[in-house]
Amino acid sequence: MLDGFATSTALGQEETPDSKLDFYANLFYPVQYRFLSELDSRFNEDNKQLLRSISALDPRSSMFFNAEITESMAVQYGVELSDLPVEVRQAKRLIQRKESEGVKLTTFVQLSPFMSPYKDAFPDLCKLLTIAIPPTSAACERSFSSMRLIKHYLRSTMDDLRLSSLAVLGIHVSRAKSIDMDNFVSKFAK
Repeated sequence: MLDGFATSTALGQEETPDSKLDFYANLFYPVQYRFLSELDSRFNEDNKQLLRSISALDPRSSMFFNAEITESMAVQYGVELSDLPVEVRQAKRLIQRKESEGVKLTTFVQLSPFMSPYKDAFPDLCKLLTIAIPPTSAACERSFSSMRLIKHYLRSTMDDLRLSSLAVLGIHVSRAKSIDMDNFVSKFAK
């Protein structure tokens, strides 16, 4: 495999390793050691426990809403341990009732908005769900896309307050469309 292995020096001369052992000792083993040490540090026992806790919040998991497994995440993020098992048990019952009514929760992304109206009843569980939501850059990209549509070379002299207000309206289009314009105009006229 390494019989024809050669490297070029700065002067263009070829330099051949003395043996395969030198190659392994100087290049292969240090890279392999670094790779394994990175795996060990990223997947230490605490991180594995945290990943198990996050997977217990996923409806597809066999450990879904297991209070014992979610405890390690609760401890790490300062959630009240005495209330968590009760909240988990009641949330399971709520989800089972809703599933019998035809509401199907199959993903973690569906579970979080489903639980948000019940924040007062399940404060600790909702806190864990909020922490466990995978972050995306969609909101940031949406805001830059809106800014590009609002401020272009024909509208380059707009002041910051107007630009900011138009950007908010452009980003939150659904809320802006739900505003009753007749009511808004009559309040503005008064």
